[in-house]
Amino acid sequence: MESVMHKLSLDKVLQFGTPDALVIRSLSCGIYRAEVTLAEQTYILADSAGVSKTFRSTQAIKEYCRKLDYKPAKAYLHQNTAYGEMIGLSESSPDDMLLPIPWVDE
Repeated sequence: MESVMHKLSLDKVLQFGTPDALVIRSLSCGIYRAEVTLAEQTYILADSAGVSKTFRSTQAIKEYCRKLDYKPAKAYLHQNTAYGEMIGLSESSPDDMLLPIPWVDE
């Protein structure tokens, strides 16, 4: 059974506590989505209207988090590669990479 992800603004998530981790999901064409995990629940970061926020860079996500005084203890970049598809593997092949990334304040 696949878990359901809820959309919530980061300031609302922070009202419930400090998230365990931040995952920056690389979508396509230089677009990123941020997700946080809190108490085993994953939240897609959204605006106040509940629409998923998209970012043009990981730096833009860092700046967004910095404005809300959120510095994740753990941060990851989740990237899906197209290599499996290029060599004829099924779409469900595990080509996902989850890379830890440093979170340094500039």
